[in-house]
Amino acid sequence: MLHSLQLILKRAVYHPLACFRAAIALACLALSTSVSPRFLAQVIDAVSRSEWSSQAIYYLFLYAGAEIFRVISLFVVSRTLSGLGLMVMERLRSDVFSHLYQVDLRTMEALSPGSVMTRAMFDVNAMVDFFQSGVLFTLGNIVTLMATWIGFFGLAPEMASRAFLVFLPLCLGALFLGHKIRQAQDQSREQLATANSRIADYILGMKTLRALAQKGLRYHRLDQVVTEYGRMQFKVTRQYALLHPMISLGVGLMMILWVRRSGSLGLSSTLSLGAVTAGIAYVQLMVGPLTELADRWNFFVNGTVAMARVQFLLDLPRERDGTEEAPTFENLALDCVSYGYEGERRILRNFSLKVTKGEWVGLHGPSGVGKSTVLQLISGFEHPTTGRVLWNGTDLKRFKRTSLRKQMGWVEQFPILLSGTIEDNLTFYGALSVNWKEWEDRLSPFPVAHGLISLRHLRIGEGGENISMGQRQIVAVLRAILSRPRILILDEATAFFDAAVESEVLGIVEKEMAGLTVIQIAHRSTVLSRMDRLVQMTPVERSERTS
Repeated sequence: MLHSLQLILKRAVYHPLACFRAAIALACLALSTSVSPRFLAQVIDAVSRSEWSSQAIYYLFLYAGAEIFRVISLFVVSRTLSGLGLMVMERLRSDVFSHLYQVDLRTMEALSPGSVMTRAMFDVNAMVDFFQSGVLFTLGNIVTLMATWIGFFGLAPEMASRAFLVFLPLCLGALFLGHKIRQAQDQSREQLATANSRIADYILGMKTLRALAQKGLRYHRLDQVVTEYGRMQFKVTRQYALLHPMISLGVGLMMILWVRRSGSLGLSSTLSLGAVTAGIAYVQLMVGPLTELADRWNFFVNGTVAMARVQFLLDLPRERDGTEEAPTFENLALDCVSYGYEGERRILRNFSLKVTKGEWVGLHGPSGVGKSTVLQLISGFEHPTTGRVLWNGTDLKRFKRTSLRKQMGWVEQFPILLSGTIEDNLTFYGALSVNWKEWEDRLSPFPVAHGLISLRHLRIGEGGENISMGQRQIVAVLRAILSRPRILILDEATAFFDAAVESEVLGIVEKEMAGLTVIQIAHRSTVLSRMDRLVQMTPVERSERTS
C-alpha cells in the first residue's frame, strides 16, 4: 500500500493547483457534514418548545444551507478528484511506456509478453477505474465518516464512544477481508497474464499446431489456465460478498445502541429530542459512506493490486546509458571482447574486430558462433563480459545510446513492422521527411523496391502479416536507408530473397550507402562477394576467435 501511495503522490505533485482545489472541496464537505445534524437538532428543539418561532426558522435556514453546501461540496469533490485522477493516470501511463522503452533488453526478453501487456494495458486501465470509482468515492467517504464521528462525539461523547466500539471491529473485519480479496485478486491477475501468453502462443503457432495435429493439446493447456483464472475470480466474489452483510450488521448494532441508550437518557431529560434525532442522523450518515465503500471496494482492491503490478514495470532496470553525445562515426573496434549469457557457455572469447568508415565487412560462420552477438555489442544492446567496444577509440559505454543509434541503420532477418501503411513504416509515422517523387525516380532501376514504394499507402496487418517476408525485408532495408545512417547493420537481411531480388536490394544499398559503412551477416557467396573484407568466425571451443 505504501508503494501504491508513493506511486500516486509522485505524479500528483505535478498538478498542485488541482490538489489544492481537491483539498478545499474535501474540507468543505467535512465541515458541512459535521454541522448539518446539529442544526437539525436545534430546529427540532426550537419547534418542541413552541410552534414555528423565529429561532426555529433561523436554524431551519442554517440546516437547509448546510445540506445544500454539503451536496455542492460532494459535486465539487467528485469533479475535482475525478479530473485529478485522470491527470495522474495520464502521467502514469506516459511514464510506464516511456520507461518500457528504456528497459534493458535482456530483462525485457526474460519477461512473459502476456505479463507485460497485462500490466501495461489492463492494470493501468484498472488504475483509471480505481481513481474514478475507487479513490474518488473512498476519499470522499472517509472524509464524510471522519466528520460524522467528530460531530457525533461533540453531541454525545459517551454514546459515540460506545458506538465506536462497534465501528472499530467493523473496520478491522473489512480490512481483513480486503487483504484476502487483494491476495485473490493478485493471483487471478497472474493467471490472466499467463492466459494472455498462452493465447499469444496459440495464435502465433496456429499453423504449426494444425499441421502437426496438436491443437487439442494446446486447447487443453489453455483451458487449465482459464479454469484457474475463473476459480480465483469466484474466490474474489465470494469474499467480496461478505462485506455488505458485515456493514449492515455493524450499522444496525450502532443504531440499536443509540436508540436504546438515548431513550433511557431521554426519560431523565439528559438528552433533548433534537439531540436524539441528531444522533440518529449521524448514524444514518455513516450508512451511505460505508455502503459506498463496500460497493467500491472491488475497484479499490483491484486498483491497489494493479498499482503494485505497474510498480513492478517501473522498477525494471533501465538500459545502461552514457552521458556524452557520440561523435560522428570514423571507426569502431571490439578489443579482446569476451561474452557469455548468464548461466551459459561463452560465445565470444578474446574476439577483436576493427571497422573503419566506408568499409563493407561481412561476418560469416556456422550458427551459434556469435555473429549476431557482435552486432548486439556494436549497437550497445549487450555489454562485453571482458574487453571493450570502442567508438572512434573511446569506450562505447561513455556515449548516450540514442546518439549512437541515430548513426546506425538496423535490418534484422525477421523485421518487425508497425501497424499502419507501408509509408508509416518507412517514415516511422512521419518522423522521417521523404520526397516520394524523388525516391520513385531514384528507385526506378529497381522494379521490386519501386513497386513497393508505389504501394506505400497500402495498409498492412499486424507485424506485416498480409505481405510476404521478402517484402517485409525490403521495407526494413528502405526504412534503414531513409534514416540516413552512417553504418548499416544487416543481420541476414536478404535471407528470404531469391538471387534476382537479393542482387536488386544489394544494388540499392550500394547506390544509396556509397561511401558509408556496412556490416553484414550472410551465408550466401553472392552476398559475401560484395564485401571488402570477410571475418570468418568459429566456435569458441575450437579456437579463440580473432580477425
